[in-house]
Amino acid sequence: MRRACDNVLGLKNAVNYHSIQRNEAVFTAHSLLGEPENWRSHIERTSSSVALSMMYDSPLVQSLQDPSLLWMNRYVEEISAILMPGAFLVEVLPFLRHLPRSLSKWRRDAEESFEKSTAYFEKRFQNIKKQVVSGQEQRPSFCVSLAENQENSKLSDQECAWLAGLLYAAGSETTATTMIWFIFCMVLFPDIQTRAQEELDKVVGRSRVPSFADLKHLPYIHAIVKEILRWRTPHVSAENSFDSDSDPSTTTLRYTGRCRGIPTRRHLDENGQLKDGLLGLSESHFTYGFGQRICVGRHVANNTLFMAAATILWTMRLEGVKDSDGNVVVPDVNSEEENGVLVRPPPFSITTTPRFRDADTFIKEARDEVVEENLVARLDARD
Repeated sequence: MRRACDNVLGLKNAVNYHSIQRNEAVFTAHSLLGEPENWRSHIERTSSSVALSMMYDSPLVQSLQDPSLLWMNRYVEEISAILMPGAFLVEVLPFLRHLPRSLSKWRRDAEESFEKSTAYFEKRFQNIKKQVVSGQEQRPSFCVSLAENQENSKLSDQECAWLAGLLYAAGSETTATTMIWFIFCMVLFPDIQTRAQEELDKVVGRSRVPSFADLKHLPYIHAIVKEILRWRTPHVSAENSFDSDSDPSTTTLRYTGRCRGIPTRRHLDENGQLKDGLLGLSESHFTYGFGQRICVGRHVANNTLFMAAATILWTMRLEGVKDSDGNVVVPDVNSEEENGVLVRPPPFSITTTPRFRDADTFIKEARDEVVEENLVARLDARD
């Protein structure tokens, strides 16, 4: 399964999804500029729509209430709840797994969830597989690639279907959370936002929206994305011993690996300056894991985050809402709230303003092109 994922989402094939990521970034920037009060919903829509398009070649989804997203996101919420440590008593009392099915509600619920999810995922995969087998022209997507190479991968239809569903869950929730932290940091550190926008002016200018061709020329934007990914990674809640390998009794260990001896790398120093020599590193953080089990979709995820960050910062100024005394109201830098296995900033409001004259016009024109292209894609899908 991992090889099948790497063949579709690896570095060489990440370019296949550039148009999807660019269109979603434009749509999101336009939405944030027009409706900043719903900024979290816009971010969540973006990550869900990107993941859905990459997995199933679905046209851009313009609302979280779209039927194609509702079921998938309920599934993601269910998975997030299940993954919480201690979610089931059997984790604490392993002998409970020997109880008969009639006395194991957790087992019955899991089996029911598996059956429903399998039916849904297989239906989506089979629809795409039929089109591939019939010779219909397809745009790049994960399921298209699985169907085309199924004989070589030796994966069953059920395995292919579940692989796509699991990757949707892994990509949509994590990307949304990272982008929410990005908005939080840009509001909290306006000087960092200013420096990033100065870089955008030098490289992109003010007459066009950023593109992937700009990536290698935007090291500060790249560093911000890496810093957001490095930020708030899980760690033990109390000091532990290093040489004796002791940990607090309440520590939950999720994986092991050769972590020790690798220094913490910050991409921006305490003054917000770009640190030399770090951007050439493969990742320089552990958010995607490490070793042979490192996230196979990290290149695609990085591209989604880069394009969204660059387009948002090119278009607008992000600020917190001011109180009656004129002070910007934002959560404390150390505040957070749990969201399943992830943490997010507490709710807060933002304001958005066009960063320069005609910025709103440029992004609207780009967004209209995306909507027109999306309409054509939907009509083609019906045919």
